[in-house]
Order: sequence, then structure tokens, then C-alpha cells
Amino acid sequence: MSATVWLHLLWLIAICTVGDLLFKRAALQPQPWLSGSFIAGSLIYGLCGFSWVIVLKTAKLAISGVIFSVLWSVCLAVCGVIFFGEHLSAREVLGLALGMASLLLLSL
Repeated sequence: MSATVWLHLLWLIAICTVGDLLFKRAALQPQPWLSGSFIAGSLIYGLCGFSWVIVLKTAKLAISGVIFSVLWSVCLAVCGVIFFGEHLSAREVLGLALGMASLLLLSL
């Protein structure tokens, strides 16, 4: 994959992570569907579609999908711990580590 595709993929991971953080904030409110966090998260998710199209113009769906899914999962897990005080079990940490190992296997 080219450097441009990698940059768009990292941008995609970043904006989707921000969108999910906003959805989590909305979920913690009494009326999540009416919250500013939900509306902002929905708008941010719209940007994801544009970025995916740019990535998929030149990258394989399967490979970019795996890279996105694993890195996004790691970002969300870290953000859950940092911003929401969530705790990861040993099994969850192992699962994330195995996901990262899958990226190493794809790069061989």
C-alpha cells in the first residue's frame, strides 16, 4: 500500500475512533438520541464513507479491512481505559495482542 493510502487509513481510524467516543458519551446520557454527542458522532461517521472510498480505490478490501479493524479495536480499547475508566481482562489484552500479530503476518 502506498503512503497516501496509509495516511487515509490512519485518518479513517482516527475519525471513526472520535465518532465512537462521542457515541459512548451519548450512550451515558438519559436521552442519547437527542444529545449533541450523538449528532456529532453521526456527522463524523459520514466522513468515514468518504475516506473508505479513497482507501479502496487502490487498496484491497480484505487487507485494508483487517488493518482498519485491528488498529481501530486497539484504539477503542485504549480510549475506553483512558477516557471511561474501563478495565481490560487478560483475555481481552491477549485478543488485542493476537490482532496485532495478525498485522505482522499480513506484512510478511
